[in-house]
Amino acid sequence: MPEKKEKRNFKKIFTQLSIGLLVSIIIILFSLTGLYETIELKLLDERFKIRGPVYMNPRISTIDIDGYTLGIEGRFQDWTRDKHYKIVKIVNELGAGMIGFDFYFPEKSSKVLKIEDVPEKDINNKDDLLNLFQDYDKEMSETIKESGNVILGQTLNDNEPPKPELIPEALKRLAPYYIEFPDWNKYKFEVKSNIEHPLLDFISTSNGVGLAETFADIDGSVRRYPLFKVYDGKLFPALALVMFCDYIGVKIKDIKVIPGDKVDIPPGHLPDGTPVDIDIPIDNKGMMMMNWAGSYWDENFQHLPHLSISTYYEQRKSEVIAENIKKIFNKIPESVNNTDILIEELEKAGIEITEQVEYVYGVLSNGVLFDEAVKNGEEVPKDLVPPDVYPIYTEILINHKMYDLLKENLEISYEEANEKIGIDDEEKVRLSYKFIKHKLSSDGITELDYPLYFFPIEIEGKLITDDMFKDKIFFYGLTAAGTWDLNPMPYLDRYPMLGLHANAFNTILTQNFLRELSNWSVILIILGLGLLMGLIVPRLSPVKGVVIVFVLLAGYLFTAQYLFNTKGIIVDVLGSVTTLIIGYLSVTVYNFFSEEKEKKMIRGIFSRYVTKSVVDELIKNPDMVKLGGERKILTVFFSDVAGFTSVSEKLTPEELVSLLNEYLTAMTNIVLKSDGMIDKYEGDAIMAVFGTPIPMPDHATRACYVSLEMQEKLVGMREKWHQEGRPELKVRIGLNTGPMIAGNMGAQDRLDYTVMGDSVNLGSRLEGANKQYGSYIMISEFTYEMVKNDIEARFLDSIRVKGKKLPVKVYEVLERKEKGLPENKKKVIEAYNQGMECYLKQDWKKGIFYFENALSNDSEDGPSKVYLQRCQEYTINPPGTDWDGVYTMTTK
Repeated sequence: MPEKKEKRNFKKIFTQLSIGLLVSIIIILFSLTGLYETIELKLLDERFKIRGPVYMNPRISTIDIDGYTLGIEGRFQDWTRDKHYKIVKIVNELGAGMIGFDFYFPEKSSKVLKIEDVPEKDINNKDDLLNLFQDYDKEMSETIKESGNVILGQTLNDNEPPKPELIPEALKRLAPYYIEFPDWNKYKFEVKSNIEHPLLDFISTSNGVGLAETFADIDGSVRRYPLFKVYDGKLFPALALVMFCDYIGVKIKDIKVIPGDKVDIPPGHLPDGTPVDIDIPIDNKGMMMMNWAGSYWDENFQHLPHLSISTYYEQRKSEVIAENIKKIFNKIPESVNNTDILIEELEKAGIEITEQVEYVYGVLSNGVLFDEAVKNGEEVPKDLVPPDVYPIYTEILINHKMYDLLKENLEISYEEANEKIGIDDEEKVRLSYKFIKHKLSSDGITELDYPLYFFPIEIEGKLITDDMFKDKIFFYGLTAAGTWDLNPMPYLDRYPMLGLHANAFNTILTQNFLRELSNWSVILIILGLGLLMGLIVPRLSPVKGVVIVFVLLAGYLFTAQYLFNTKGIIVDVLGSVTTLIIGYLSVTVYNFFSEEKEKKMIRGIFSRYVTKSVVDELIKNPDMVKLGGERKILTVFFSDVAGFTSVSEKLTPEELVSLLNEYLTAMTNIVLKSDGMIDKYEGDAIMAVFGTPIPMPDHATRACYVSLEMQEKLVGMREKWHQEGRPELKVRIGLNTGPMIAGNMGAQDRLDYTVMGDSVNLGSRLEGANKQYGSYIMISEFTYEMVKNDIEARFLDSIRVKGKKLPVKVYEVLERKEKGLPENKKKVIEAYNQGMECYLKQDWKKGIFYFENALSNDSEDGPSKVYLQRCQEYTINPPGTDWDGVYTMTTK
């Protein structure tokens, strides 16, 4: 039976684990669908938003062809290439480190004659006119060559090449910027049939050419950066990768590409000499997962509108002039009032004397008059300042006050600074706040900055300074709304893809890579979680199960976000979370129906034997019933109606059934009331068990109490039957306590919960043994040991029942200990016990005396009659000296 129980438990556990495993397999198959991929990608976006922006190297910047620029300069399609190379010249003159183009120059442009370039005279013939047409391509090529830091964009596609005859020459010139890769067809790189390369002269004069392309996931959002694509068996690298290799002085040809693993970049050096050795993780398609630093418009990501650069370049001339004049003032103080000295010094510095120089000198020479006083904390009364000079004085005063405030607290807000300065000129105060703060954050204020009058440049609310160009890595492209270069990404629905290349460069430079777990790792996690649900859920209550699953979910999501934030590891969330939820629900539903089936079975089996409250308890705690058989110490109960055969002969079948039903109903109620289990009925006989299926430590006492209550109940019932003229039933009861096997027994489709074993058989024999002693409740010595403190009993005999060799002591149950015996009965028992002592000593005559004395107090005392007769017989025929006092039963 234990083997069957273990087999049943194993089957249940196996089923639960199988459910968890099946859920995992379904989720794994679901993970192959587009819907799953889309949802998982959206969940990845949420991790970006929860994490927030990360470090963007301050050297990275963009030059935006934005809506503001296009509104002034006109449609991008109509631009001539001078607008591009002029920007390249400007940013390089201002100290730019590198410029990458996020658009293409695949075709030659026409020579153009602009109206502003046509002189008013000196056009004498056709050649003079033709010479006025500018070759912007030539100018562009020369600018790229002179700059020595321009990386151009190109693209691969499946269109027909416009001039295929140029491709062989283009590939020859592009040779330094691609990698021969004969095994390309073994991997999943995107393969294209056409290359749209820059003009050949542009290729030759540039520092590199890279793919200025994007890649959108299934939902149209950009999260991966295609580091390589294939054309003609060659790997063409992306713009950001080419720029990075040029930045650290590494050749593209020396890169090693291991698809599905990494891009191994040879060791290089940053411009400041810092050594760099980087491996970029990639997938089988040559994609790098983008670690977006934040929104395009985040403060830590510098953007310069195209138009603002040229505007700044023109306007900064005043500040450059001012810097030179201040140097001269500090070097030669008398130059403040001596223009000859000033002009001489300016010419030495290579500055041409213009109206702008004269204007700046006039402002600064007036500023010197007030600067020293304001510097010493003295304010000049307005009536002592000439009206045309007062604005200069006001600006110097604002700058000094702002300098004093920011020198004490650089983090003071503009609003607080404006309030403390107390000068009603918001525009000047705002510009002063920005410029002085910038100066203090960079080089600080020195003697060469006095007088504190500056020519700050603010464009679209942004202060523009030379620091925004020095050593910057520029990405140059379109950002205007309505252009084709906007795509969704985790932070924005319409993100300028110019920022894609900047973010890719930043990811590589900072080595802040994101790594996706391998597919096998994801599968193992899902399988593990499914099996975990099948393993732990069945062992928990519904409430604990919900709590544990919630904790697991929260813990998993927290871990996924933590790994993403701190380690750059992308852990699959949808599959694991779905496995936890569906796995929990599936196993719970299975357990519910399994338990309902078990409850139904328990109810079906035990509702016939025990009270409803016991059945309910068993349903709450099904472990109490270990079906299939279990060894337990129990008390078995057998009862039988004395002389039932003669009773049945006196009644019609209908009368007999009515009498038995009345009797059995009353007796059954008494058993059930004490949580006994009715095992079976056999005609007038009742078999019951105490101590199972619900454990009860006092099962023997309960059985004795039930037996006494039955006999008491029958006294009243016999009076009733006597009045009705029906037979008066008397019942004999046998009880035994001992080890038994309790469980379901019978055929597979017909099971009954019952008990089996020698202890059960002994109980049955004791019921019949009552007849030999004239007793009505007989218990074994095993039962007596458990109940002797609870009941009044007397020793009956040591008997050897039929089929057994070893004798057993038996007792008659008389009354509950708490109730005690009547005085008459006490005298009977006292005499009986004295008689038993004589009997066991073979003192037959004294025994006869005491048993007669007992019968004188109760002439119907059965056991006294039996022993009186035995003593009389043994007086005539003694049993012999080897007599052991054991009585052997010859019948059941």
